[in-house]
Amino acid sequence: MNTSPSCNGLLQKAIGLLLALVILAGGGFADTARAADTHISNLIPDAQRVGGGRLTWFGIHAYDAALYAENARFVANAPLALELTYARNFKGANIAERSISEIRKMGLATETEAGEWLGILVGIFPDVRPGDRLAGVQGASGPAQFFHNGRAVGSIANERLKRAFFAIWLDPRTSAPDLRNRLIGAAPEGK
Repeated sequence: MNTSPSCNGLLQKAIGLLLALVILAGGGFADTARAADTHISNLIPDAQRVGGGRLTWFGIHAYDAALYAENARFVANAPLALELTYARNFKGANIAERSISEIRKMGLATETEAGEWLGILVGIFPDVRPGDRLAGVQGASGPAQFFHNGRAVGSIANERLKRAFFAIWLDPRTSAPDLRNRLIGAAPEGK
């Protein structure tokens, strides 16, 4: 075995590179179960990331989604937070309309409710730009709270609307089942 100074230096560099790759890979795994931001953890103690994924529409990246729950475990009807990080510009009214459209597709609202709920959501959702984050947080009780880049923007007290809103992503009847599986930890995170 050649142990010349130049060979030892090359071996040390290779080991250093390998160590750096292991650390970087470990950082990616640690992010999967990372603790939630303050606006989420204030409402859900011990909230950690359960899973996440990307929503594309006809091949266009719309947003990345992440689900947070206590101890990084999704349990239906338990406290949770859903955070969307947008990749494109969207009008708040269009986000509200799309939300109601998804709720209607799942049969979770009467026409009267859908009309009323649209007004509520239009009042909550601001226009977003690439990098903006919208989060909905449902604690153990009380209204669901909504945040834009960590700042409170509104709430939903209506129990049926709260359940229907989060069902858009978490109900088995969602129009994005692959994203749902990634969010709830039933499939590996991905794009």
